Amino acid sequence: GYVLIGVPDDSEAASSAGAVWMIDLVGAHAPLKFFSPAPTANGEFGNAVALSGNLALIGDPNADPLGANEGRADLFVVDGETATPLRNLLPVEVRAFDFVGSAVALCGNGAAIGAPGDDSSGFSAGAAYHVKNLSGPLPFDSVARKGDTAPGAIDAEFNLFKQPAINSQGAVSFTASLTGPGSNRNRDTGGWIKTPGLAPIEPVVKSRDMLDALGAGFAATKANATLSTNWDTAPGTFFETTLTGPGVTSSNNRVIIAGNLDDDRIFETVPLLRTGDPLAALGGAMVKSFAEIASATDPIVAYTLKTGDAGVTTANDTGLLAVDAGGSGIVSAFREGDSDSFGVWGQFFGRVSATATQFVSGASLVRPGEMTPVSALFSSAATQAEVFTGKAEYGGSGATFRSLTGEAAGAVSKTILFKATLTGAGVSSLNNEGLYLDQNGTGLLLLRKGDEVDPVHQPGVTVSRFLKFWPFNGGAFALVKLRGSGVKSSNDCALLGCAVSGLSVTVSQLIREGDSACQCDGSRVSIIQSVEVSPGGAYAVLASLTGSRAANQALFAGRASAIALTDAQALTRPFLLFRKGGSYQGAAGDTTTVKSISLPALTDRFGVGGKGAARVMDSVGRYTAIVTFTNRAQELVTGDFLYVAP
Repeated sequence: GYVLIGVPDDSEAASSAGAVWMIDLVGAHAPLKFFSPAPTANGEFGNAVALSGNLALIGDPNADPLGANEGRADLFVVDGETATPLRNLLPVEVRAFDFVGSAVALCGNGAAIGAPGDDSSGFSAGAAYHVKNLSGPLPFDSVARKGDTAPGAIDAEFNLFKQPAINSQGAVSFTASLTGPGSNRNRDTGGWIKTPGLAPIEPVVKSRDMLDALGAGFAATKANATLSTNWDTAPGTFFETTLTGPGVTSSNNRVIIAGNLDDDRIFETVPLLRTGDPLAALGGAMVKSFAEIASATDPIVAYTLKTGDAGVTTANDTGLLAVDAGGSGIVSAFREGDSDSFGVWGQFFGRVSATATQFVSGASLVRPGEMTPVSALFSSAATQAEVFTGKAEYGGSGATFRSLTGEAAGAVSKTILFKATLTGAGVSSLNNEGLYLDQNGTGLLLLRKGDEVDPVHQPGVTVSRFLKFWPFNGGAFALVKLRGSGVKSSNDCALLGCAVSGLSVTVSQLIREGDSACQCDGSRVSIIQSVEVSPGGAYAVLASLTGSRAANQALFAGRASAIALTDAQALTRPFLLFRKGGSYQGAAGDTTTVKSISLPALTDRFGVGGKGAARVMDSVGRYTAIVTFTNRAQELVTGDFLYVAP
């Protein structure tokens, strides 16, 4: 997301020695000015510039490394805050007045450097040098590596990383399987957290851990398997874990365990909610299962109760619980059969989405003054349901909502992003579903099946089907299938950004299968494999590429903040962060090559992401991913190429 601007006549380092500015196009890094490692008067550093990934190549054609305008070209490692000299690419046979660095190009691990004054083929006939196998440091930071000793485990190492998550403070939690003599024949799993500012990785829970310290109800109880990690309970995490031991049955063998930092920055583990425990907030009823868990501050649990005890029947066995993240118990509860300002609650959907200001869910509901139940979506910050089946579609089409097929909490209180099918006037199989935003009763149609994606540049190309969608604080992202003129199986999937400004909606195509990857080998996006979105509008796309199998995958990232600005929409397009096949310098000084990338972003069964489950991109654009190398090493990593000041 950077651009380099050369200023060859800049005189800050020396008279006309030159300089280069690096501008962050999508983040909040301040412009960075840097100079030649060996400034030369009249050297014109910055006469030619090139950028690829985290490497920058700068030409300095009038530099005098040997005394007479031989020129030079310097390779730098760049990030948002620094430009660090890595290597001078001056050819060994350079001569006076070769003017090396008059032109430079950089792509992947190769570079081309022009020397127009070279005399090898005739006086000043010129030459170009092709430099291969360049490598800089890895463009991300390592959290943990396969083969590292697993904290909290004896004679066991990390084997395979499973689900990672990153919270708003940059802490990374993850589940992993173990290997080694102490791993119970490679069957142990666990959950860990790495918090910025604290050196060690902290264990939260691991298979066969004795859990007596969690309280009397856990005497002689062991953790069995760690199932998932959920966020965002900064500065901690929590995991859903199965249990084993005396008195443990299928009715009480699941628990949500939190790992938190206390006021003294000491890590502690506490139980939050266990199946089979009587809950005073529910009249002594016991949770049978956790249908879905989401969090932004406190965990929100969609539950099903055990029937037959404490007056529980199939008419009142579903609902929602807000659980204190510090272990103090139930904060609030919604339950089937209860009545309040929303109306009389029927069966809950078993799904939930959460932000710092609200949680959003759905249920069958008899609204005040009505007799017939409807399917409804509601915000915990509101006092009535504004989204329900039978309501007129926003925009005045004459259609009505037939079914509610997925929802997410918006960043703003009382805002719900949802997808719905339609019935009524003008509805056909070509346009019977839409994506909507309800803002406390004021509704907007963001995108509907049959809508043209880009009427100016792609007339006749329309939305065929919604695959996935995510909220962000300026609107929504949608991964869609396309149909229409020129659409075929190699280019029929696209990620769209929908920006909301007041009651206005702007839709922009961010990346589409078949797009150029903007790489020197001419590769194109083949399949969009995974997408993650941050609340702030940063997004990451993992995609396979056409071309060589050794380099056929890449991670892209971008920011949607400029979608509504028609003269700046190009700034919303993603750029390539790093690619399979790229060679980098390992921590031990060796050269290693990326073999595969995993971005395990979560969506629910309806394709809804950004709900408050494990997130692999945080609110300011930091991401976490799993990278495997050709030497069989595997690392859980983080990066912040889209950093925006919080």
